[in-house]
Amino acid sequence: MRRFGAGNSLHKPGLSSRRGWSTAMVLVLATVAPAFGGQFAETESFASPATAVAMVYSPSRQALVIKDFGSAIATINLTTHASTSHPALKSFTDIALSPSGDFVYAADYGGENWSFQPPTNISYVHRLDLSNTTWDTKSAYVADNIQVLSDSQFFLTSQDQWISFTFNDWGAGPGVVPLNAASYAGDPGYWAGVYFGNFRYDANSGRLLHGNTNSSSQEIHAFKLVGNNFVPQEDTGIYGTAQGFGYSVTLATDGSAFYYGKLQVDPLNVSHNLRVFPEEIVAATADVAFGNGTYYDAHTGDWLGALGFPTTVYALNASGSDFWAYDAAQNRLRHFDVAAQPPQLLAAVSRMVHGSAGTFDVPLSLNALGPATEPRQGPNHTIVFKFDRAVGAATTGVSQGTAVAGSAAFNSNHVIVPVTGVPDKQYVTFSVDNVLATGGAILGSASVRVGFLTGDVNQNRVVSVSDLGLIRAQLSQPVTSFNFLRDLNANGAITVSDLGMANASLTHALPPP
Repeated sequence: MRRFGAGNSLHKPGLSSRRGWSTAMVLVLATVAPAFGGQFAETESFASPATAVAMVYSPSRQALVIKDFGSAIATINLTTHASTSHPALKSFTDIALSPSGDFVYAADYGGENWSFQPPTNISYVHRLDLSNTTWDTKSAYVADNIQVLSDSQFFLTSQDQWISFTFNDWGAGPGVVPLNAASYAGDPGYWAGVYFGNFRYDANSGRLLHGNTNSSSQEIHAFKLVGNNFVPQEDTGIYGTAQGFGYSVTLATDGSAFYYGKLQVDPLNVSHNLRVFPEEIVAATADVAFGNGTYYDAHTGDWLGALGFPTTVYALNASGSDFWAYDAAQNRLRHFDVAAQPPQLLAAVSRMVHGSAGTFDVPLSLNALGPATEPRQGPNHTIVFKFDRAVGAATTGVSQGTAVAGSAAFNSNHVIVPVTGVPDKQYVTFSVDNVLATGGAILGSASVRVGFLTGDVNQNRVVSVSDLGLIRAQLSQPVTSFNFLRDLNANGAITVSDLGMANASLTHALPPP
C-alpha cells in the first residue's frame, strides 16, 4: 500500500549507520521540585474479565475499558465490577479515550497489502459511548494506531513500514470521513515518511509525535495539525539524538513530556533531550514516570517506588493522581492512589487565657535538649500541637515528669491538650499518640518537652532579680503580646501580686536540660 517514492530520505532497517551521535544531544537535569514525593498505595483490586494488553480509565464515567490481544474489548463498571465484552470484526490494535472521558475509540485493523494499494481488507473504527455503554462501528481505509482529538474527531495511522496519517471525523455515513489532504490518489492518507512505530497527540500544542520501531535508526518525528492537514516539524535525525533509547512511546497526561523508550524529550522540540531513565517509560503524569511496575520522579529521574508486581499496562487518570494497573500474574486489575502521608508536627505552644486581655501562647521548642520555659503559674495548663494537616483523633500522655493529660480536642490541624497537676520546678514531656489525619494516615507519636518555673520571665531557667525588674517595669500596664509573660497569674493585669509571686520564687531554678 505504501510507496517508496521520490523525496524519501529515510532509511531501511538493517542499514549501517550513516551518521554518528549528534553533538546536539544534551541531557538537561531539571531543578524544578516535583509536586509528588511520596508513594502509591493500592486501594482496591478485582479479577480482570480478560487479559489486558491496553486499557483506558474514565473517572467521570467510573469505567475501565480493556483491550485483550485483539479479539475483544471489555467495558467494566467500576462501581459494580460488572463487565461487558465487544468483539472485533478483524483485530483490535489500539484504543484511546476522548478528552471528555465520554467516548472510547478502538482501531480494528484489517491488514494491508504492504507497499501496494489497496489494503488487503477493510479496517474499522469502533466508538463506545460510556454514557450508555453502547458501541457504534464504521469502516476505515486503514486503522492501526489511534489518537483522539475530540468526541467526534480522531487520528489513525497505517501499520505498513512507511506510515500514513489520516485526520478523521466520525461523520454520519457508514465510514469515517478523512479530513486531511491525501498524498496519493485513491489513498486518503498523508504519507508521513516515517517508519513503523506509534504516535501520541499533544492537545496543548496540536502536534503529533511519532516514534519509530524495528529500524536501525531510532527516531522521533513531530507533525503539527494546521487546519485539517499535517505539517512536518522537527525530528531527531537519522542515528541522531534519540538513538539507543526507543521504542515505546508515551505522552505525560498533561503534555509536559514525551517519552521514547528510556528517553524523555521536550514535546515542543523533540530534538531536545531532557533525561534518560533506567528503563522504558510506558505511562506518565506531570510528576511521575512509570516503568515495568516501578515509578520515577519525572522531574529528576530518581526512583520513587514499586507497585509490588511487574506491569507495563496502565490506565491513568488524566486529571487526578489515581490509576489502574494490570497484574498479569494474578489476572487482577489493581487501583492505586497517592498514599496518605502521616501528619507532621510543625509547632507547639503553651496556651493560657489572661482574663479579658485575651489568649496568649508561649512558643515551645521541639528540641527536647533545649526545652522552652513556661513562667506562668500552674498547676493547670493547655498544650497545643500544630500539625501540617487536619487531625481527627489522637490519644494523650505524659512520658516524663508529673502531670495529668486530659482528652484532646481537635480544631483543624491543632490538637489541644488540657493538662493538670503540673508541679513547679520540673520538666514535663507531653505526647500525642496515634495521631490520625482526616485523610486516614496515622503518625505514631509526637511530643514536646516543657520546663515549668513560675516567675522565670526571661526564660533562662532561673528566677532572679532580673525577672523582678521585668515585672516591675510593666506594673499597671495593659497585658499585650509583648508583656503577657509578666502576668504570672494570668488574670489579665500586671500587678504587685505577680511581683510577689516572682519574689517568692527567687533563686528557684530548673536543672540543666
